[in-house]
Amino acid sequence: IEGEGDFSLASVLVYNDTRTVGFGGSVEPDGSFIVSNLHGAQYFVHFSAAKAGYLNDYLRDEQGEQRLFTVPNEGDLDLTVTLTRGATVFGRVTDASTGDPVYGATIFGVGMVSEESVVASSDQNGEWKIMGLKEDDWEFYISCSAFCSADPDWVTIYYKGQVNKTMAAPLAVEGGDEVEWNASVPPDHDHDNMDDVWEEEHGLDPNRDDG
Repeated sequence: IEGEGDFSLASVLVYNDTRTVGFGGSVEPDGSFIVSNLHGAQYFVHFSAAKAGYLNDYLRDEQGEQRLFTVPNEGDLDLTVTLTRGATVFGRVTDASTGDPVYGATIFGVGMVSEESVVASSDQNGEWKIMGLKEDDWEFYISCSAFCSADPDWVTIYYKGQVNKTMAAPLAVEGGDEVEWNASVPPDHDHDNMDDVWEEEHGLDPNRDDG
């Protein structure tokens, strides 16, 4: 594979022309890979390369169709390929009240055209990253699910920082784009989907589910 990045985060799968049999292989950091023990036949080649910043996709011809490669009965088929760069969306989730990082928040993205979905979780520093996104308009939102009533909770927030989904904005990305979304999620200790501060300002009880 030609290109930049750590290709050890990618993998390759080779399918026969009926996609009834597949053979896999890992990829070295420099992009080299070997898929062995193939019979002489035609094969599709698929790369799972989102974690390396490229699209998960089959190798395609100039018309965009999935391309068949002929493997000889004896010897090797040498390929030099260039993968399509995907977009990256990353950021940090913090508590809107304290500024502390929020660990274990779930970040969802849905492509409005492709209808593909992606997901990530924030780490102990509240940081997250989703790579290998297709060119599309994406709907992104962040949700925090408490496991029990004693756990802290936060209101779901939509890109670019709206608690109301109808006011969300699509995130348009192209290959190679890097978009940062640092989201401050409002605390919701009584799990009623209302911001604690907002409840206090409107005469509601932030410690009781009065949704």
